[in-house]
Amino acid sequence: MSNESMIEKAIEAIIALNAALTNIRLYPPTSAMIVNSIDSLHSIFQQFFEQQDSIVFAESERNLVISGEALDEKELSRPQVAAFIQLMRDLGIKSIAFEKGLEKSDIMGFLEVVSKKPDDLRNQGGVGEVMSTKAVKNILLDKKLYVAMDKDQRIVSAGDVKETGQKHDEGKGPPPDERRKGEDRRKHDDLEYLAKGGVERRGEERREEQLLNIKDGINSILKGEDKAFADKKVMQALTPTVLDLMAHGKDKAVKTIINVLGKGLLNENEKIRAEVASVLARIGFKLITGKRMDEMINISQKLIEWIQYETTSPVAYKHVCDQLRAVSQYLIIKFRFEEAKKTISPFYLIHTGEVKKDESIQGQSGIVLESVASDKILEILVSKAQASEKDVKEQAVELLVMLGSGSDAAARELEIIQKEHVEEVKTEPEKIEPRDDEYSRQMKLLDQHLEKEDTESAVKLLFDMIVKYAGEKNFEKAEFLRDKLTEVNPMALTEIVKSGEVIDEAKIGSIDQEHLDRWENLYQNLIQEETSTLFYAMKSARFEAKQIIFKQGDRNSNLYFVNKGQLKMFFKQGDEAKVIKEINPGDITGEETFFNLTVCTASVTAFSEVELNFLEKDILRKWEEAGLGIESKLRDYSLKLKKTADILQEKGFDRRSEERVKLSSLKVSIQPLDLSGSPVGKVITGTLADICQGGVSFYLKIPKENVARMFEEPKMNLKFKIDSGEAKHTVDQNGTVVAVIHHFYDFSIHVKFDKVLDEKVFEDIRESAGSTEEELDIFIDS
Repeated sequence: MSNESMIEKAIEAIIALNAALTNIRLYPPTSAMIVNSIDSLHSIFQQFFEQQDSIVFAESERNLVISGEALDEKELSRPQVAAFIQLMRDLGIKSIAFEKGLEKSDIMGFLEVVSKKPDDLRNQGGVGEVMSTKAVKNILLDKKLYVAMDKDQRIVSAGDVKETGQKHDEGKGPPPDERRKGEDRRKHDDLEYLAKGGVERRGEERREEQLLNIKDGINSILKGEDKAFADKKVMQALTPTVLDLMAHGKDKAVKTIINVLGKGLLNENEKIRAEVASVLARIGFKLITGKRMDEMINISQKLIEWIQYETTSPVAYKHVCDQLRAVSQYLIIKFRFEEAKKTISPFYLIHTGEVKKDESIQGQSGIVLESVASDKILEILVSKAQASEKDVKEQAVELLVMLGSGSDAAARELEIIQKEHVEEVKTEPEKIEPRDDEYSRQMKLLDQHLEKEDTESAVKLLFDMIVKYAGEKNFEKAEFLRDKLTEVNPMALTEIVKSGEVIDEAKIGSIDQEHLDRWENLYQNLIQEETSTLFYAMKSARFEAKQIIFKQGDRNSNLYFVNKGQLKMFFKQGDEAKVIKEINPGDITGEETFFNLTVCTASVTAFSEVELNFLEKDILRKWEEAGLGIESKLRDYSLKLKKTADILQEKGFDRRSEERVKLSSLKVSIQPLDLSGSPVGKVITGTLADICQGGVSFYLKIPKENVARMFEEPKMNLKFKIDSGEAKHTVDQNGTVVAVIHHFYDFSIHVKFDKVLDEKVFEDIRESAGSTEEELDIFIDS
């Protein structure tokens, strides 16, 4: 771990420590807030211990030294660092060592001690004496440190002194070549790390010369100078540099470099623009093929600006267009329509002539719009344009308008929607204008206070804003600002506690009692904090009669709570669709796809005007990470409801109309595909479970987060061989994941083939293996 990365991680630990101390003074030890704080701290320290055996914080004359590295003035001025130093001084602690083997119980014991008042600790024999009663094994206070100090007052660890091969007394410092300030040394190390990518090893002397040139080049770029943009070696080094920084979680450094490259994309010199675009295109290629789309989306903001600005067609132009096409499709599949509009808008404006470009660029924009409008994308947009709540409907229509300018298929779908819903369809995309509202002005004022280090004014402003937004029932902003308050000054306990009370009181006073009464069986199992969290996580929606809430075979990511009106659930088999269930006020629907990775087994449509609340699926992950316990209680509540499969069985429907054959011990090769059908990522191997003419299921041992990603980007190619005795068949089929089911030690993945399996091949498989009626949840449309 480099010096700079060690310091960054250590400051992250200090921030987490401050937050944990604040929480432990406010909440009982068993609360979710405390548990999460302990988990966060433990995780940070484990990252240290992967590369070193201990991390030591030492205080000397209001300075903080971390494992021999002194902090610079900027780092010392951070409020969390200042609060940590003051804590050590108040308690009379000169050093704190966190050592490998650190357990969560150690952290809890330490926090319980140092959160006490200094006078109370002194009355009990001092912080060391109280600490000894907690059986804390791997956190040592005032461990003896052997250090030397150079003439610039930079403290050097004993290990650094020993490595020089000379004897140095305390205070005399290391040899001359070691005499650099802590800040300069970290900058040097960081630039060396940045420059490593793309440099060939052609002898030590040549390598050092190249490193020096590249370091100088990167440094000049970060200073806003243009000359290094023309240096091929510097630009080649930037791609692996950014990727390495991303891999090591250096978000701040990545953001700085991307911002600088973004400015380069808008440079007056077209050669510089072309070179920078090539760098970002290479980075984008790696991110997309590695399925790191969230990181790609961050970079795409700069590329969108470039597409609108660029007047030529450099080599990277088509590559960037294709990458933005992939980003647009990803955002639509994720139902992130607002972001998708921003990504597609430049191509729409260029293609329609509102932004003037030459014919080749205008034509390329039309190609992008047409390629975005795949069958899957149009299916999603049409579904949302017809069936979703009003704001989503409008966004879906706007996207169809944009795509329709370059895609005949999108234009046809839009025309159909316009004829059916003339009064509801906008024919022009809404122009997105930046908002400069009161909140933005207040946040700018907050930044000014922090730049002037006027913490008192910042705390007052934040507290007043919290009161304002809590009073307006804008609890999302109020809670964000309370977190910001804790970050700005974790020692402002009066304001932190009071702001929490203000938010809680406003929330409790605003809960709809009629809603609580309607869902009494659910809320009676929740404590007050959980009730408030669940209620305010819900959003509202209204549907007209005959509108589709979700459709059989599609994906649904919401859990719906019906407040008013009636819905009906339909199951379609062949050309026949029958009502299998009525859904009334007090019922929930969508639970099977909300809690599991699967497509909808049936369709739900509004029978009358319907008002409902709904939860979005992302909330489950947030609750799990926060350890709130609501997710498990909500899941338990839904498990008591009758499953759609059971209803179908009672009604005499067989949703598995195709005969399935059990397969065992046969391996299947799985190649993930992107939306265009091109291979992405690595080939993985699974074990076949069963097969029918329409699809197949197989088992995988794979981390949960990877399985979730597989379901979100579901296209894949499957290859496997079957020996039926008389004939040998190699099956090579593309398909779409329709369900992912968790078992004790692995997952079963259920795939619907794009093309039905050849009848003769399936007949050979069936005769050699024998059929089975074993229940495996595979959803194959007839």
